[in-house]
Amino acid sequence: MLNNLLNSTASITRMLHIQDEIGSSIGVPVVVYSAVPCRIEHLTFDEKVFSAQVGIESTHRIFMIPGWAIQEGDLIASNGEQFEVVHVEDIDYMGRLLEISTKQVKV
Repeated sequence: MLNNLLNSTASITRMLHIQDEIGSSIGVPVVVYSAVPCRIEHLTFDEKVFSAQVGIESTHRIFMIPGWAIQEGDLIASNGEQFEVVHVEDIDYMGRLLEISTKQVKV
């Protein structure tokens, strides 16, 4: 039922920290999921203000079916846009839908 509302697909990228040959830690972006069904919504001005008041600076919210291990700091790419995950929440506490608060990243 919810799949009909998820009108986009996205890829999820996570920074993997590895050590180079001299022992320095470097971050390497790794795509952990691709073709993930999702819905992307712009926040209204009022929603942005409320979000900031509760300590979550976000510009967009992305909905996904649970089953993807999305973490804060992950990057979500869809339709030529990129978003940084700032908060992940199971909005009905029943494991049916994830609401992901994100900030748009200029590519």
